[in-house]
Amino acid sequence: MKIRPMLIMLQSVFLILSGGCLTNSSAAAPAPTVLRDFPPDLLLLPQESDVTEKAENAGIDYGNADQGYIMAWYSGPKNAKIQIVKTDDGEGQSQQWSYDVDQTGVKEVLPLQEGSGSYRIVVAEQIEGTRYSPLVSVEFDVAIADDLLPFLYPNKYVMYSPESFLTQKAWELTRGCTSDIEALNEIYVFVKEFIKYDSTKAETIENFYTPDPDAVLADGKGICMDYASLVCAMLRANHIPAKMITGKVEDNLNHAWNAIYLENEGWVDVRLYLEANHWELIDLTFAAGNISSEKLAKYIGGGEKYTALKVY
Repeated sequence: MKIRPMLIMLQSVFLILSGGCLTNSSAAAPAPTVLRDFPPDLLLLPQESDVTEKAENAGIDYGNADQGYIMAWYSGPKNAKIQIVKTDDGEGQSQQWSYDVDQTGVKEVLPLQEGSGSYRIVVAEQIEGTRYSPLVSVEFDVAIADDLLPFLYPNKYVMYSPESFLTQKAWELTRGCTSDIEALNEIYVFVKEFIKYDSTKAETIENFYTPDPDAVLADGKGICMDYASLVCAMLRANHIPAKMITGKVEDNLNHAWNAIYLENEGWVDVRLYLEANHWELIDLTFAAGNISSEKLAKYIGGGEKYTALKVY
C-alpha cells in the first residue's frame, strides 16, 4: 500500500462538532445506516503465547507473529536492546529496527510493520558503549493474516489498553459517529485544540525516546512524537488503522506524523477528500502549533517534503 501525501490546512477545515459526531447532510457520499460500535467490539489487544525462546534474563514470544507483532523482554541489571530484522524485504535487502529496553522484566510489544516474510529477533545486553552481547535470538517465517494488523494493535510507541485515559476519551469523542471519517474529525479537532506544543521539551529532549500517550493527554502538552503517538493510539482504539511515522521534513528537521487508512470513504464537506482504500498523511504538530500558513507551506508543502524513515 502506498502513502499518498495530503495537506490538512490549519484553517477551520474540520467541522467542530459539540456533543459527539453528527451526520453531515451536505457530504456527497451517503451516510452509513449503522452507527460505529461503541465501545468498538473489535479492539485488538496483544496476547501472550507458549511459542517462546528464552534465556536466563531475556525472552522472545513470537506465537502471534501472524497478527503483526511479537513480544520480547529483558530482566537483567544492564542496558539492553531488542533488534528486529526482516532478512529479506523482497528486493534482496534487509531492514532492521532497534529498540531500547526501558523497563526490565516488561514484555515489550513490537510490530512487524513490514508484513509477511522472514524475521530475526535478538535481545542483547550492553557490554560497553555501543557493544552488545546477544542473549537470545530466534528466526522465523510468517504470513501475516492482514496487512493492516500491525497498525491496529498497541505497541511500544503506541501503547494503550481498554482502561487507558486516552481510550476512554477516544470512545467518548466518537460516540454516535457513523463513519471512520467522522471519528477522525472528532479526534483531530480535539487533539489540535487541547494538546499544546511543548517548546521547552522540544529544546531539551534527547533525539529519540518512548512516548507515553496517556501522560501526554493528562498533561495537555507534547512534541511531535507525542502528538503522533496519541493520535495513532486514539485511532487504533477506534479500530481505525493508523501509523506513527518518524523522519525528516524541510531543512532536515526531525519530525513525527501519522498516516491513516480509511476504507470506503468519499467526499466529506470539510474541504478534504479522502480516496477509498488509501493511506493518507495527517500532521497534528504543525496544526496545533499555530504556525503561519507561510511557514506551514515551507515545511509541509503538498506532503512531498516529508521523508519517512521508520514506521511504527
